[in-house]
Amino acid sequence: MLRFTSLGLLAGSSLLLSMQPPSQLEVVVERKSEATGCIMGYLLVDDEVVAYTLELPWLYNINDLSAIPTGSYSGFIRTDGKLGWRVELLNVAGRKNVQMHIGNYTRQTKGCILIGTGARLEGCAVENSADALGRVRERLEAAIFKGDINSSPEIEFIVR
Repeated sequence: MLRFTSLGLLAGSSLLLSMQPPSQLEVVVERKSEATGCIMGYLLVDDEVVAYTLELPWLYNINDLSAIPTGSYSGFIRTDGKLGWRVELLNVAGRKNVQMHIGNYTRQTKGCILIGTGARLEGCAVENSADALGRVRERLEAAIFKGDINSSPEIEFIVR
């Protein structure tokens, strides 16, 4: 489960934009199937499946070779570099730069979560990853910002 909370603060500023309690959006990474080379599941936003997920198999959290452990993580949205818009998880034990980003096959990840609009357990693949990330981006930005593009999101991930 990923929980997104809008803080109502300007990035890099102490200007309070809203005195209302933070709005929350519940996003879930639900692992459902395991094959020899991967773990597949669903990404849900407000209990609606938005995308399929693809991860490396569980290999005891070995850096670059394993899915991340289940648990709760902080995170943030990144837009730098060649991967463009993506979500990065923080405080993953023994790991850094763990992200949810574009990719269709496990060979395109080093422990990150890939998403797609379709999935094939045989062959460990998701389809149309860029389209899926676009859908997720639209849903998350609409929920996080609620029309206020100056809000700074604090993201809590719970992966199960």
